[in-house]
Amino acid sequence: MSRSVSEIEFDGIEDVVNRFVEVWDAGGYEEDATSPVGWETWKWDYQRHLEAEFLANTEVTKLSPSDVPVLLEVLDEQVSIGTTIPAYMLGGGQNGGVAWHEFKEISEADVEATADTLSFFFDPTEDLVERLDRFREFYADVEAGSAPGSLLGLGACLLMFVHPGQYVHYKWTQMRDFFGEFADYKVNQGFDARQYQELNIACQELLERLQGRVDNPSMLHVQTMIWSWDDLLNTGEDPDSSVNVAADTEYYWVNQSNPSERDEEYLRSSDTYFTRDLTKLEPGDVLLHYWDGGVRAHSVVQTEAYEVSGADLEGAENDETYWRVDVDLTYFDTVREIETIAPVLRRDDIRQEKEKYAVNATGVQSWYLCNLTAAGADYLLNTYPDEPEASETGETQYFWVNAEATDWHHEGGEVFYRVTNSDGEPRRNIDAYREARRGDEALVYQVSPVK
Repeated sequence: MSRSVSEIEFDGIEDVVNRFVEVWDAGGYEEDATSPVGWETWKWDYQRHLEAEFLANTEVTKLSPSDVPVLLEVLDEQVSIGTTIPAYMLGGGQNGGVAWHEFKEISEADVEATADTLSFFFDPTEDLVERLDRFREFYADVEAGSAPGSLLGLGACLLMFVHPGQYVHYKWTQMRDFFGEFADYKVNQGFDARQYQELNIACQELLERLQGRVDNPSMLHVQTMIWSWDDLLNTGEDPDSSVNVAADTEYYWVNQSNPSERDEEYLRSSDTYFTRDLTKLEPGDVLLHYWDGGVRAHSVVQTEAYEVSGADLEGAENDETYWRVDVDLTYFDTVREIETIAPVLRRDDIRQEKEKYAVNATGVQSWYLCNLTAAGADYLLNTYPDEPEASETGETQYFWVNAEATDWHHEGGEVFYRVTNSDGEPRRNIDAYREARRGDEALVYQVSPVK
């Protein structure tokens, strides 16, 4: 079995490990426990089920064709949580269900080839990268019909439950957040066998840190810690009031009237026309979701756009192919009503000349997917209902004013300029009046000076 030295170095991980051990020992992961984390011990129930019903009586590295349907039946059984575990581990919903269904169909279509493939795949004495690559080749249709990284996630899930002491489950969003936070390491999306090997070696280091601190530590513990680290360290701050807005993140507005998209946390489009082009979205992009007269949720893009059949989408045309993007959606406690937010989003210092923008002069653009600025996103995510100050969101602007001598031409003097003249007509260069903001500077030129 090949084992490379991991280049991943953890920083600040001890607080997470200590907190995990504390919560684990207190029974915080048990069903119905009162703790900052959820019920996770069902994973151990499922692993014991797999061990008792199949692994204890079968040499998993020497599977026969007759073993395949038995293995699939055992894996498919709903244990403890009332749903199919492999599909659930992939995130559940449409994507997890489709990937698991396709895996079973391929496995059942040629049980002899399946037995040969999985025997090699489950053999820890063979090279891990080679095993993963062969698994990918055999189950290529699973990858073609599901989100990027789903096939790797499925393979790693099977490895973890078959060999819980050696392999960790892979879910891209979990790995991305955890290793980005504690190792400053970027986890790529998609099927990357060598990177999974790197991640697994790093997780073996975490497993070593748990030795002697929890009973019978395994990769189930490590995966649970990776899954729940944010809850373990949660300070109790309202997440609705502290969403990070980064300069290198792209922000979009989606007019999402379809409830099935919101319920299953995805976007879909039948083509790549610019008003609904999902292929431009990248993992980590932030979306603001509008329906029923207000912005009611926000989300983070989880996958690149991938193609799915309309038969797999509620309310879609069965014979059509669609683009789909999975998101992690969070509902606002307070709806951002369009009557309140539109004037702010239209401000020049908020819009910043952004094209294909979410709001226009009359209200919301009718497009499915629109652009939004970081300033607009920050307002909706963090400062609403308070309007951002112009001085905080835009640079100072300078204007030239031609004025006759009046009583306000002295230090501290003030004057109010209307946007219409004495005849009620718009002033010349009306755009300058509209662009001026509190805090901008004006140079006053006195015309017809007094001699």
